[in-house]
Amino acid sequence: MQHRHILIIILTGLAAFWIGSILYYQRVNTSMIGGGDTWGYYIYLPSSIISGDLLTLETAARRRAEMVPGSMNFGANRLGIMEINMTEKDLPVIKYTSGVAIMLSPFFVLAHAIAYLFEIPPDGYHPVYWYSIYLGVCLWVLFGMIILYRFLIRRFPTWAVWVSIIVLGVGTNLYFFLVYTSPMSHPLLFSLYCFLLEASERYIRNQRTRTAGIIGLICGMITLIRPTEIIAVSIPLILIIYSISSYIRSGWKWQHLLIATLSFCIPIIPQLIYWKMASGEWLYYSYGGEGFDFLNPHIFSGLFGFMNGWFIYTPIYLLAIPGFVPLYIHFRKYFWPVLIFIILHVYIIYSWHNWYYINSFGSRPMVEALPLLAIPWTAFITKCQTNISRSIVIGVSVLCILLNIFQTWQVSQAILLSEEGSFDYYVSIFGKRELNEKRLIAADTQTYPPDFNTLDSIGVIGERRAEFPDSTGTVQQTNEGTMFRISNQTAPRIDLQLDPSIIQPGDYLRITCRAKSEGWNNDRWNMATQTISIWQNQDWLLWVWNRINNKLGNPTWNLWGGEPGVWGEAWYAIQIPKNYKSDADIKVWIENRTGPAILISSFQVELWREK
Repeated sequence: MQHRHILIIILTGLAAFWIGSILYYQRVNTSMIGGGDTWGYYIYLPSSIISGDLLTLETAARRRAEMVPGSMNFGANRLGIMEINMTEKDLPVIKYTSGVAIMLSPFFVLAHAIAYLFEIPPDGYHPVYWYSIYLGVCLWVLFGMIILYRFLIRRFPTWAVWVSIIVLGVGTNLYFFLVYTSPMSHPLLFSLYCFLLEASERYIRNQRTRTAGIIGLICGMITLIRPTEIIAVSIPLILIIYSISSYIRSGWKWQHLLIATLSFCIPIIPQLIYWKMASGEWLYYSYGGEGFDFLNPHIFSGLFGFMNGWFIYTPIYLLAIPGFVPLYIHFRKYFWPVLIFIILHVYIIYSWHNWYYINSFGSRPMVEALPLLAIPWTAFITKCQTNISRSIVIGVSVLCILLNIFQTWQVSQAILLSEEGSFDYYVSIFGKRELNEKRLIAADTQTYPPDFNTLDSIGVIGERRAEFPDSTGTVQQTNEGTMFRISNQTAPRIDLQLDPSIIQPGDYLRITCRAKSEGWNNDRWNMATQTISIWQNQDWLLWVWNRINNKLGNPTWNLWGGEPGVWGEAWYAIQIPKNYKSDADIKVWIENRTGPAILISSFQVELWREK
């Protein structure tokens, strides 16, 4: 009874901390209406339950244009929505499957009832719906943790299971996807894998038809939410194969496989019907040109790289790796299903073209693997049987929890953007509560600038200044003088060709421009940039670019940019590689993308050399 009370305290504390974090970050509106994965998962609900135009999405597109006009892209399709594909019949098909919407539908209906009861616009786009969805995700994860606790407590000491549950709740990037970016598929998959572990264990014990059906239903829902997760079926299958001797004695019930298969299909049927109605095909690949490269997976970078590498941003789960040793020795029945699943899962997710998974903190597809990895993780800390070793484990866990919470806060303050991470950038902001100019440059270029006090200035080796207006419109006369003006990505860029013979390996080039943006631009992927490239031996030796807009009118040096209409200096420095040769082709240029026009008064490259 005492253990149950402590569990209730732990879960209540986690839930309270999650809700407090949601209220603190106030990301509900941003996550739900601004586009991206969260919008794509959610839009099934208002479009099918309220407006009834799931096959046209006209209401959803209209409301999004009203609420966040800057998120529309009519160059993509007639609706201006990036999260859909248009069929040959010019009908929209939502890029994401409906599993997340199905699991969150009870909370949407609850919000709809509240809206009617309190005379709130019952349109699916009021914050009451979004808060209800956030709460629903938290409740699903809480339920999953209760089930995972029941699974772990039968195998490991109580103290170890308590630590494991707390670490899962606030020490991993699961926390980020609960309180900052929701609803994503990963927290719900986390819960489903908790359910699958318990159901598989229960089936081995009782071999009941109902349990077989539950396993099939869970696997079907997992597959619906993320089709590549069909590998979830390997978990119960391997457990059954491992226990085959007991089934030979008791008699294998083959009808259970049929029941599980039929149950597997139940949650998938609505998606097939939707695809058929929207596209005319029962199976429809909604991701367009996005896909997998199974011959070139990025496994090491996905796990240990600074661009959302999972162990970099969830370091506490490094302890799961040595945990496979005691798992093999003491719980071999679970060693093989966990190991095989993790190998398959890691191979598949890091074969995806966008293997570092943008709009994330750390590697988000690893969130759903946490229930499986919690087994070797808990097995490892269980081996800490002395007071000293336990204190070390708990101390490390506390530090990693604090780091996880702090780095989530850094993301919210535009200090950390892990999907563009690098070693230099990570080190420069570690433990920091604000950015400065050099840290921002490291974020953009993935290289921390050198200390120029330790270098000798050789001089300016390339320079462009606007002198006379030209016929292209790139050089214009303004009330502030003659300026380069780059209006958009179709405008001519400003080029500098450098003499490679005066540059030596190990030298530094400092690229600087004085600029002003004519309009607000907080879109990092469409800011004006200054770029240097070195072409040598029929290959790129170096290609580095630096954003301009976020260096102007930005006293806090945040990642997303400053005020328009403010003159400023944007600069960065690169070191010439050691294998550089004097016959290389070096180019430096400034170009704009899809943002507002930018004015350039000067553009130059300086050469610096070590003293």
